[in-house]
Amino acid sequence: MAWTPPRRILLLNKIDRLKDNREVLIWKGRVPESIAISGRDLSHPGHAELRERVRAAAQGTIEELLITVPLSDSKTIHTIENRSQVLARDYNGDSVTLRTRIGKRQLDQLRSAGARMTASPA
Repeated sequence: MAWTPPRRILLLNKIDRLKDNREVLIWKGRVPESIAISGRDLSHPGHAELRERVRAAAQGTIEELLITVPLSDSKTIHTIENRSQVLARDYNGDSVTLRTRIGKRQLDQLRSAGARMTASPA
């Protein structure tokens, strides 16, 4: 798999200093994914959009999976419960199967950390 550079977000800062929105419209025409933002006004809608894009990039694609983990691997269970949306739990003797909505990146991080688990589509 070839390396690809990360996606970039162009922030159009100091939106509060413009007399009108002509320049913003020009930039939005050039770079449609850009975000107009006011660094001084945290209630500006651009901040919410920026947070959502960063969160989506950090999570990766969200998948609904059945993840089975031995109960002895409490660290993995704790991490899954804190970094995903657990929809259901099913305890089977010495393991638990969690029905989760989890980001691909979180799942990859668990695997790279050596989590003892199996994952399958829900």
